[in-house]
Amino acid sequence: MLSKVATAEGQDWDKLLQYVLFAYREASERRPLDIVKETWQAPSHRIDESIVSYVLSVQERLAKMTELVKENLAQAQVEQKQWYDQNAREREFKDGDQVLILLPTSTSKLMASWQGPYGITKKVNPVPYEVNMHDKRKKRRIFQCQHAERVEYTKNGVPACGRKK
Repeated sequence: MLSKVATAEGQDWDKLLQYVLFAYREASERRPLDIVKETWQAPSHRIDESIVSYVLSVQERLAKMTELVKENLAQAQVEQKQWYDQNAREREFKDGDQVLILLPTSTSKLMASWQGPYGITKKVNPVPYEVNMHDKRKKRRIFQCQHAERVEYTKNGVPACGRKK
């Protein structure tokens, strides 16, 4: 009933929800919670099955589902990596390079802005770099190179930075 209303009304289905529930409660002799209660209280169809065999069957089903999840996860990771690699570009910085860092703003953790320039202190691993943040409380922090953009200076010594494609 709800799916029909959602299909017919489109975006405004939620405004009609209280009317749909009222109609459902009045028209139906069995209410949703009654159906759930009957299901819980109904005698089990596996009365003759022993507890040990039931536990073994549950373990078997869990093992099958675990394998299925692992396969799907591996496939999803491959697809996500391919999608990411389409627009990714390799970045490498040297010690002393000046970079802008993408950091959350002070007004909202969900908004970010480029801040800096800060100096690269050292390369920690292939992707993370240690950055000297002279104007922050914590002076040395580690960032992924995806969150950094090199600052290049013009002939006049003015920073000319931004993302280049």
